[in-house]
Amino acid sequence: AREAVKADIARLRKAWDHFPSARTSDVCLQYLSSRGYSSPRSVCEQYDLRYGGAGRWAGRLLVPLHEGGQFMSWTGRDITGRAATKYIHEPVAGHALMCMPDSFKRFAHTLVLVEGPFDALKISNACRDAEIVTVALCGKNIGAGKQLQLRQLAFQVDTVLLALDADVTITTCYSMLREVESILKPGNIGRAKLPIGIKDPGEMQTGNILPWLLEQRRRAQQESHESGLRKNTPTRVL
Repeated sequence: AREAVKADIARLRKAWDHFPSARTSDVCLQYLSSRGYSSPRSVCEQYDLRYGGAGRWAGRLLVPLHEGGQFMSWTGRDITGRAATKYIHEPVAGHALMCMPDSFKRFAHTLVLVEGPFDALKISNACRDAEIVTVALCGKNIGAGKQLQLRQLAFQVDTVLLALDADVTITTCYSMLREVESILKPGNIGRAKLPIGIKDPGEMQTGNILPWLLEQRRRAQQESHESGLRKNTPTRVL
């Protein structure tokens, strides 16, 4: 089975190399510019973004997916507004795919979990020089495969922030927080509340992201500290 997976990944890597770089597509550059990236060409080069010009991937901006720093597959985001499905993924047998644009980083104090690949790219781009890493879950579920990958992350973070889209219910959010806490057991964990009027992290202005995350990190640490104090306070019996 392991050899079959290796062969599948090698096949996908070869297929990936046939896609042109997104920096050569005016449509992709215009889309990235509309999403708030000031240097779209640099973003395409930094994250190795590609463009699907024809067939199944036509009209999609392609994002590579890695596991442990190794290329695994890719996901394609419709940028025409005409596709029935916003994202489609190229599956790898036996693997639950996530987007990890910060796999090149070696040190981090904060891990930010988001839903979509473009949320992760936006945060990664805004926090290039900060000790903050982001992972897109590619959805709202954390199955066994994703749990294993999260446990194997090289980053020894002390804080985990869950930055889900604004339409996610509080109940779902706190259920996921408990699940993430059981997986990673960080010192601090919390929900990163989006600014009013923002539907997802990918919609935020680049310059606002790092200050927002640092404030959410401070809040998570404070809440964890206060929670610890409550747990360690003896109950007074009258």
